[in-house]
Amino acid sequence: MCYMCHRRWLDSKHKWRKDKKCFDGNQELRGIPTPLTGSNILDILDDRKNVFGNAQKKKRKKHDPWTKKSIFFNLPYWEINLFHHNLDVMHIEKNICKNVIRTLLNIERKPKEHLRTRLDLVEMGIRKDLHPINIGPNKVFLPHARFSLSVKEKDIFCRVLKGVKVPESYGSNVSRCVNLEQQNFLGLKSHDFHILMQDLLKVAIRKVLPKEVARVLMKLSSFFKILCSKVIIIEEFDSLDAEIALILCELERIFPPSFFVIMVHLSIHLAYEAKIVGPVHYRWMYPIERLKVYVRNRNYPEGSIVEGYLADECLTFCSRYLNDNVQTKFNKLPRNVDGPIGNGVMTSLEPLEWEQAHHYVLFNCELIKSFVTEHEEFLSSNACEDSTRNWNTTKYQYLTFHTWFENHVKNVVVSEEVKWLAKGPNSVARRFLAYVINGYKFIIEGCERQTQNFGVMVTSSTVRFKNKEDENPEVENVTYYGVLKDIIELDYYGHSKFVLFRCDWFESKQDHFGLTLVNFGKLIYKSDPFVFATQVKQVYYTEDPTDNWHVVTKTTPRDLFDVHGDLENDDMENYLGDKLESPFFHQPMIDEDEGEHVSWFRDDVPGTTVDTSIMDNH
Repeated sequence: MCYMCHRRWLDSKHKWRKDKKCFDGNQELRGIPTPLTGSNILDILDDRKNVFGNAQKKKRKKHDPWTKKSIFFNLPYWEINLFHHNLDVMHIEKNICKNVIRTLLNIERKPKEHLRTRLDLVEMGIRKDLHPINIGPNKVFLPHARFSLSVKEKDIFCRVLKGVKVPESYGSNVSRCVNLEQQNFLGLKSHDFHILMQDLLKVAIRKVLPKEVARVLMKLSSFFKILCSKVIIIEEFDSLDAEIALILCELERIFPPSFFVIMVHLSIHLAYEAKIVGPVHYRWMYPIERLKVYVRNRNYPEGSIVEGYLADECLTFCSRYLNDNVQTKFNKLPRNVDGPIGNGVMTSLEPLEWEQAHHYVLFNCELIKSFVTEHEEFLSSNACEDSTRNWNTTKYQYLTFHTWFENHVKNVVVSEEVKWLAKGPNSVARRFLAYVINGYKFIIEGCERQTQNFGVMVTSSTVRFKNKEDENPEVENVTYYGVLKDIIELDYYGHSKFVLFRCDWFESKQDHFGLTLVNFGKLIYKSDPFVFATQVKQVYYTEDPTDNWHVVTKTTPRDLFDVHGDLENDDMENYLGDKLESPFFHQPMIDEDEGEHVSWFRDDVPGTTVDTSIMDNH
């Protein structure tokens, strides 16, 4: 059974409603189905009595799909409740991702692209370019559909995921589940599909699928990314509800009817349900799935879970009355506590390294900002020969400020902290291999194997010059991407301490899908490698085996919620980031007017020949 007809959720005047060729061969003039209220359900069920045991099952009627009356209707408020069920996003997302992967790779155990699928198209009278061609006795030729991958493209798809390394606590090692020889995936868990659907799938398909197919799947990925956000804005979810209808209709234009199982269809209701009920992470099955650890007797799993959970609750209650010296779940430190991991090693800084670190502290410390402005005015008033242009002024200020500042504070009244900052840090600093800050765990490159904790991202207000002659530079926020090379703690002789990350920064760009790419072969800002540890956020990079670029994936720390800031500004920026404002999510998928020019098959990949007599029997 397939579940199509998603054009019902489109606007009544949408062009796709009358498009027969690109969909199921019929016009769609019906409106959105009206959800049943509790009173409607009770009217249908009437005085039905539940029959338990091994009674003979009756066929379900179209207008009456229920086999029994829910016991929840005995509750006085259940009839007027807005929602009488909860769609589990965890399993829906998992099954959709599994469905997409099996369709793209055409996995033999449960393929979605086979002869019977093509015979469905024959029976429906649509997509004649994909109809099987009888080329001889028991031989049928199947043209290659535009969503199908060649053997070489399947190899690229699998090698991208085989090389994936994610930060610690972000997800499991997905690469161990990739079988390059069979071009298949084995042993993926629900959370692995969660990571694949939202982050890794778009990286794997960007170079192997036609643009129009890849764009639709990336929009589906972005839909689940926003749906699973910790913060919901009602207005955004109104547009998301309309967006998923367009995405599913676009999928109908590309994939065969067998692709649209019930799980794919249920995604049409998720945004509306989240808007009414709330964020999905309060309702999905991940916490419930963890109860499986209580199962000791597989013959009675429910009883094992009840007894195990009850014992755990009893121990939790008792632990409240234990001495503070006894480690319990209430006084146990969290896994990632802000600060260094280990005691570090005292080392001497090279002169250039000392100067670069000291420069960064001075130009980014709040106490020194007034002096930086004063020095800039000093350079302008003296009209130095080397600073007649803005480009030269900025460069000259960077090179001379620390010397001017050290001499200037001797003649003015300033605080002790400012005096020691002017003097400069101790040439002996403490180095660390790992550091936890803002909920992120960072490990310098070269000290990890199965995880990737060295990816850093920083957004800085930067003066942008078009060229050296530009007299009107623009100040704008620029995001830089790099790799963590070293962690040092600068000590200003006991009066101030600053933890700095020394990074290699790389050239970045955006591709036509809106994904951020980084080229590890092109270093930038070699003379300014330092940033404050508090300024960085964590990213991880996925290598594209077809070129020298790595795709950037941003992360958010687990169990961290900013309750002190402005909810609408801070939290939406932290948890939705640039996903809602990304030009990729709002750009059209395929031209709606292309109509007769739709190509259902790929002429760049040869089709397949099937030896079978199924077609004659059909």
